[in-house]
Amino acid sequence: MGCHKDRDAQKKSKQSKRRVNTMSIDNILNDIDPSELNQRNPSRDKYRKEEGIFIWYNRNDLGCSWSRVQDNFARQFHKRRGKGGLQCKFYRVLDEYGVQKVRVQCRGGLCRPQDRAAWGVIVKTSIRYWWMLPCHQNIPSLPKCRL
Repeated sequence: MGCHKDRDAQKKSKQSKRRVNTMSIDNILNDIDPSELNQRNPSRDKYRKEEGIFIWYNRNDLGCSWSRVQDNFARQFHKRRGKGGLQCKFYRVLDEYGVQKVRVQCRGGLCRPQDRAAWGVIVKTSIRYWWMLPCHQNIPSLPKCRL
């Protein structure tokens, strides 16, 4: 039994070496840059300002789930983005516009989807797009308070 284990280990060792050598030969023949091999996923296009606002609007003003935001985004911009990417952009947009982090918002007791609009695009900005609901397009932005 001990001999079979050693023989199996040697076979695995040779196979893995072959894979590495084959990979490196393929890489050399195909002129693949070694730095590209370390990337997990190819980079995607950056989100445009309108796309970030769309995510924020759908999540806060409309109270959509992340699955619904993902579907709406794909339908609107003809791009498929993962929920993680949409969430990351959402939090960056909130930060960019000086909106409190979601966990801070929830401390005030307003965590339900229908309460999120208090931190939405319509209340916090004067930004309006054609794809927003007509009732939201006509709402003027609130004047900013000066302390």
